Amino acid sequence: MRFGPGWLAPAIIGLVLAALAWRGAESAAWLLAMARYPFGLDYGEGIVLQQALLVPGPRAYGDITAYPFIVFHYPPVYLLLVHGLVALGVEPLLAGRATSLTATTCVIALLGFGCWVLCHGLAPRARLAGAFVAAMLVLTAPIVSLWGAVARVDMVAIACSLGAVVLAAHSAGAPRRLYLAVLLSVLAVFTKHTAVAASAAIVLGLLLTRPRDAVRAMVLGLSLGAIGFTALVLATEGGFFRHIVTYNVNRFSLWHLIEHLGDFALHVGGVPALLAALALFRVVPGVLGPVWTAVTRRREIGAAPHLLLLIMVCAALGITTLSLGLLGKSGANLNYGIEWLCWASLLVGLLVAHMLRPAAESGAERVGPLPALLLLPPLLLGGPPIAAADLALHRQERSTLLEEIRAASGPVLSDDMVLLLQAGKPVPWEAAIFAELASTGQWDERLIVDRIRARAFALIVTEDTPDSDVFRSRYNPAVAAAIAEAYPVRDRRAYMTVHRPAVP
Repeated sequence: MRFGPGWLAPAIIGLVLAALAWRGAESAAWLLAMARYPFGLDYGEGIVLQQALLVPGPRAYGDITAYPFIVFHYPPVYLLLVHGLVALGVEPLLAGRATSLTATTCVIALLGFGCWVLCHGLAPRARLAGAFVAAMLVLTAPIVSLWGAVARVDMVAIACSLGAVVLAAHSAGAPRRLYLAVLLSVLAVFTKHTAVAASAAIVLGLLLTRPRDAVRAMVLGLSLGAIGFTALVLATEGGFFRHIVTYNVNRFSLWHLIEHLGDFALHVGGVPALLAALALFRVVPGVLGPVWTAVTRRREIGAAPHLLLLIMVCAALGITTLSLGLLGKSGANLNYGIEWLCWASLLVGLLVAHMLRPAAESGAERVGPLPALLLLPPLLLGGPPIAAADLALHRQERSTLLEEIRAASGPVLSDDMVLLLQAGKPVPWEAAIFAELASTGQWDERLIVDRIRARAFALIVTEDTPDSDVFRSRYNPAVAAAIAEAYPVRDRRAYMTVHRPAVP
């Protein structure tokens, strides 16, 4: 069998595409299964769903010294979406997960379309390959194959951010698209208050290419943000500001940052970071050309969606790279890097598309196909984020706990707050955030300690045992001592500990 001189790149990219398709189908099936899974999959799901049930009522962003003690971690966009589905009769957990799964589908579609735009001028097969890689690289990431379905705000915020940047890149001569892009970027911030990368990238990209539109975008964005913020502050009598700004505190640990960055590089971002860096140094300069040489050239870039989008993607990637420092916060998880992965995947897709570009073509510097092989080990060695055996044990344990909580004669404290809602009991207190607030002196933890000592709760259900790091991060010494004193009888389960009073 004889091969022509150009066989290597298509063969390598074909192998990568096949592995991505295989893992992508597996991840999509997993996401659908997780959306239908009847119990909580993440610590934060229950409290977010409780907030969605309370929005937009009087308890939303309310007094945290009044029982039940609830801090609202996020602005209201995701909460209102879930609340609307619940009002239509959808079960809360399914409503939260359906919202996240829909947003994840939009993210995958926007990544594919965005990379197709970035690959403007290349052959259709190269553009298709790049778009497929950009979309599947995110879908197959273990953190996304779990987080894409859980009832959390992240995927909605990312979908709004990607949509905003793609629209802004196509807004030359179309002011309505620019206004819609700004609206989406504001909605991203009002979904997750740290989702500012899209807004900043849009302004930076337009400042370099279309300064007048940049001013319009800034004025409109700041106006919408100020109106929304003021309305929420007035409607909650200042509560929105307190919850989102004052109460949103976390202790920072350099050790946690190093540890989480290591996990992120190993499980999520190591290979995409290397390939995105290669794209930045080998492909992007040739695509953009002499951006800084003449005003006319910058105007041409501002009118070319693929060039303006590339500038914005690079800006957003830089901003989200800096935001990875948030992984050092107490309680931070790898979901903080999902948006970074999305921007990086667009550059990886662009890189792969240029690997298929014939050597005779002019433009960006020629890139060999061998770096694409870096994608294969994580794809071939990866698997579902939760092992089937662990999931079965988790399901069995939660089924038993649900019946116990439902049968309890009074309120229950539980780290698995989804179980409380499913048992028809409200969430009385979320341990992790109040541990932070008590540590900084913003909340008097005697409010919960006195209730625990008075045995106001029928049961206390905690993740892991009192000597574990997870328990200590959520229960400060005074609270832990009160639990040990008032609820000395422990019933250890597979993943949980049930604390009972000595006398029923």
